[in-house]
Amino acid sequence: MALRLHFAVSADDYKLISSIEDVRAQLKGPSYRDRLQKPLAYWTTQEDRRLPLAFLGRTVGEIVEMPVDELFSTPGVGHKKIRSLVRLLHRVALDGPQSDPLAGDGGPEDPSGEIAEDQLAAHCTEGVNAGAVTELLWRRWQATVRRYHLEHLTLGRVAGSLKNMPTVIWKRRLGEYIDYSLAELRGMRGHGEKRIRCVLEAFGHVDRILGDGTKPPHLDVQISHRFIGPIDAWMCEIEEQRAAPTTEALREGLVRPLVEQTREDAGDDVYELTAAKLGVFGTTISVRDQSLRLGVTRARVYQLLETNRKVMAVRWPEGKRRFHCLAALLSLRLTKPATLKLFEATREMFFPVREDQETPIDKALD
Repeated sequence: MALRLHFAVSADDYKLISSIEDVRAQLKGPSYRDRLQKPLAYWTTQEDRRLPLAFLGRTVGEIVEMPVDELFSTPGVGHKKIRSLVRLLHRVALDGPQSDPLAGDGGPEDPSGEIAEDQLAAHCTEGVNAGAVTELLWRRWQATVRRYHLEHLTLGRVAGSLKNMPTVIWKRRLGEYIDYSLAELRGMRGHGEKRIRCVLEAFGHVDRILGDGTKPPHLDVQISHRFIGPIDAWMCEIEEQRAAPTTEALREGLVRPLVEQTREDAGDDVYELTAAKLGVFGTTISVRDQSLRLGVTRARVYQLLETNRKVMAVRWPEGKRRFHCLAALLSLRLTKPATLKLFEATREMFFPVREDQETPIDKALD
């Protein structure tokens, strides 16, 4: 049916009208019924410009049914805001923002309202464009955490890196944010842009893994950082063997992976101090010698090395128990003194045991 418009139109207007009609026809399909009752504001992001404020409080269903000439004649709405409306409607049709918020920058906007395929396929391993997260997307991420009962996970455990995350929220649990809307989250006391980005990143990464909801009913889900699996597998292999590991095997299977994780979570300075203290690349260098080389006090070196314990307490809280089991095993085998010394130095670096927590096994290893 031909459109009857009560205003003069140009070629650009016809393109814009055609885009409006196409996306509205799509949204009238049966698969979009659940979205028609939600306000258009659910699909806005902080990065949106020239938002059609006159339409944000209306439901998607109301906008879909409005005549085109009524859209164009709405007070305060010009062609630029109509283009913004088209972008939002396309976003509704995608059930997500224009680009992947976990991919960093949102990317350029197409004034026609079309969305590039390469934007939709964007992927990355860390970092989040917090301004590209919509209220609806945030609710989906919260639902994923609820579905798999992962409220106990800490932000630090699932973060891409701890280097850029404030230490005060490392141990904050996902469940602490599970009942807040995105607007409420942004208004939380003590949560500036950096902390909000860390929270969104944590939820977004969980959804990246589990968001399709296809987990078989007989299986459970456990989320841990990628460095833990190989170390745990190595420990299991050592436990199954009768002979004690060699010093080189211990260095490659246990020490080096832990030290490499230090670079990712604590930065190059702590990484280099840790690698030298444990002799990963050759001769060990004492704290005293490292303090002289760097021109800082020994207390400062110890303070930096203490970061390793804090990191592992968040990244791998089960690691202390695994080290305790391995310590018990090594105490019963003919383990060479050099190997035991390296093991104990590594344990002290990442999972220290206080004197009041020592067991007879720990004292026998001293």
